[in-house]
Amino acid sequence: MNRPSIRHSRGGSLLGLLLSFVFVLTHAPAFAQAVDLDLWVPNGEINALIRSGDTLYAAGLFKNVGPWMGGALRFTAGTNTPLASAPVRGSVHSIIPDGSGGWFIAGSFDSVGGLRRQNLARINADGTVAAWTAGTTGRVESIALVNGILYVGGTFTFVGAVPRNRLAAFDATTGSLKSWNPDAGATVNAIAFAGGAIYAGGVFSTVGGQSRSCLAAIDTAGVGAVTAWNPTIADTVSMFPEVMELRFDGGTLYLGGRFNKVLGVTRNAIAAVTTATGALNAWNPNISGDVNTIVPNGANLYVAGNFFMVNGTVSRFALAEFSATTGLATAWNPNLGGSVNALAVVGGVPYIGGGFPTIAGQSRNFLAALDPVTAAPLAWNPMASSSADVITAQGTTLYVGGYFAAMNVILRNNLASFDVNTGVATSWNPNSSNEVNAMIKVGDKIYIGGPITNVGGVARSRLAAVHAVTGALLPWNPNASSTVNALVARDSTIYVGGQFTTVGGQTRNRLAAVDTASGAVRAWNPNSGGVVNALAVGHGRVYAAGAFTTVGGFTRNRLVALHPDSGTVAAWNPGADGTVDGLTVTPSRVYAAGHFFNIGGFHRPRVAAIDPVTGLALAWNCDPSAPVNEVLPIGSRVYLGGTFTMVSAVSRSKFAVVDSATAAALPWIANLDFGQVNALASGGQMVYVGGLYNSLAGIARTNMAAIQDQSIITVSVPMPRSIQSRVHLSTPAPHPLRGRGTLAFDLPTSTRVTIALYDVQGRLVRTLMAGELRAAGHHIVPIDAAWLPAGVHYARLRTDDGESTTPLVVVSR
Repeated sequence: MNRPSIRHSRGGSLLGLLLSFVFVLTHAPAFAQAVDLDLWVPNGEINALIRSGDTLYAAGLFKNVGPWMGGALRFTAGTNTPLASAPVRGSVHSIIPDGSGGWFIAGSFDSVGGLRRQNLARINADGTVAAWTAGTTGRVESIALVNGILYVGGTFTFVGAVPRNRLAAFDATTGSLKSWNPDAGATVNAIAFAGGAIYAGGVFSTVGGQSRSCLAAIDTAGVGAVTAWNPTIADTVSMFPEVMELRFDGGTLYLGGRFNKVLGVTRNAIAAVTTATGALNAWNPNISGDVNTIVPNGANLYVAGNFFMVNGTVSRFALAEFSATTGLATAWNPNLGGSVNALAVVGGVPYIGGGFPTIAGQSRNFLAALDPVTAAPLAWNPMASSSADVITAQGTTLYVGGYFAAMNVILRNNLASFDVNTGVATSWNPNSSNEVNAMIKVGDKIYIGGPITNVGGVARSRLAAVHAVTGALLPWNPNASSTVNALVARDSTIYVGGQFTTVGGQTRNRLAAVDTASGAVRAWNPNSGGVVNALAVGHGRVYAAGAFTTVGGFTRNRLVALHPDSGTVAAWNPGADGTVDGLTVTPSRVYAAGHFFNIGGFHRPRVAAIDPVTGLALAWNCDPSAPVNEVLPIGSRVYLGGTFTMVSAVSRSKFAVVDSATAAALPWIANLDFGQVNALASGGQMVYVGGLYNSLAGIARTNMAAIQDQSIITVSVPMPRSIQSRVHLSTPAPHPLRGRGTLAFDLPTSTRVTIALYDVQGRLVRTLMAGELRAAGHHIVPIDAAWLPAGVHYARLRTDDGESTTPLVVVSR
């Protein structure tokens, strides 16, 4: 990318110099967007990626794909399209109204709306993030608001640097930590308030140094002394009782969870005790399983969880309605296909969330509304990508939180493709019954391998081929006896590696070759003595890697080169002392990646470049701290994906790019938050990263992302201005920025908004908003100079209606 050339004389003030950049910036070349915010994401792990033309193919272990929206979204009850909601990077497990039309949310997250928020946040009534900034160092499971104080329970042990074991309290206005410190001995799952006390349920055995089995009442005054109230909880079967839910109704406290005794009396998963005394009530629904949530509903109670029987003999799966008087189940009986974690009632209609994919045979992905009379699923079907953990109602608005990252998803079992221009999934839907480990494209066919048993409802044993455009299953059917891990093509042959011992009824130990057209097994039969994980072709050979120590009767430790026609073993013999998981061939190198430490006669931990002639490891050595799964060479750069946290003695988390000559880590950084990279692909100046993770380069993206490397870009275009004046991003106020300020923008229509900050070299510095839905009109987003180094930056607004850019100068305080 061309950079602006800036000259200045001595003696000018820093402020004057910085302001002189403003004119230059408004005429600077376009900066590259670090991460493609439009590319949809899968709800599970990616094992293989192919970029072909304008299509990205993805394979792995997932059930759906959709636009990333974050772990909490608001809805108008009964509508499928989310309201404008600040995206949450992480999961949300508790939501309550804040008393002013807004909300408090809690869970396991590190940012909301692009602002740092550690497991707690306050959300304004319009869905934007409030300035309130309390947080914890660990997960928050439950929150309660009482007289201007927010009480929280979870797994945390600190609030900042202050010890707080699983229970804490904050000022609901300022966010300041209160002195209340009951000190629970283990996880708190649920808290509720009644009669001047906070009631806590969880897995603890002590609170405040006193014996309390999973249930305690704590004074709200002072430091939080434990009261004498003490209904003991036990599980005489598992010996690990747990209270997951607390719900008050009048003078009764209902508790649910995993237990079979309360005060020594049999109560399976659910019970009712008197709030004042802790005495056990006679009410006894007797549930076989776990109870996650309890919601009073007039004279009855909705009870949800993971159970299959109630009242001893009555069949009810995961959700039931009971008389609050007798404890007997009513006739209301939804036929659920999985667990229920959350329930809220709006206008008499129960809205539920959990781990279910269907209700009464109808697709309802983790969220649904039920008829309060017939229990039949209603039309509400927002299609979450993963399980919902909490639903809270405020008026006609539902706030839903959980483990999902996308909403309005479409079902795609283990295979999907995407238009790289829009990021949206195509209609291509082969529908594999099982995880797909390997995928290659040959002409208009996509070949897949894994523990597959059927594709598109038709039997296929571990191997299949589908049409690259229509997704239709093709007749090709080689039939391997066990899992396929690797595929590679050469001319009219598909080479197959894995754990199988037969293909097409013929003995083929972990390596085989089949015809691309007919699927007929070729005579090629190298006979690997162990599992094959990776294949590559080049230099007139087929390279195989895995966990084997012999091939064709020859000693070959985890790496071998084979003749592509005869299958004979070549003399090439690098030998690795640990499993090899990845192979990539270039004209001058064979890259190997995996769990080894020594290979090709030299110490080359986890990734190596090997001479294709001698089999010796080259001097190239980036020394990753943990295994590498995938290697992608592009020009003078080599991309690495795996589980490492260091490369070439510098910090790089799971994804890195190193110099192909020196192996030095390049300054370009795009770390993952956790997990691993399994697959890399490239095309159109983008690098595609697949695996198991929640964010890449600081941008929330689950398991699959496209990132643009600044060093790849060679074409310059004028910096975009507001397109046809349809959107406008104003200069920051105040400007220059010394502390906190704001960015204002105007939208002609309702649209999704992304605002990101970049430095003068076009590198992403921070994302303020990422794909947030905003209504037409004037909007303001906060910005804090504490996030930014002094100097010149620029902010870019992107919407479906256009783009707008403005300079931003930060001056040290």
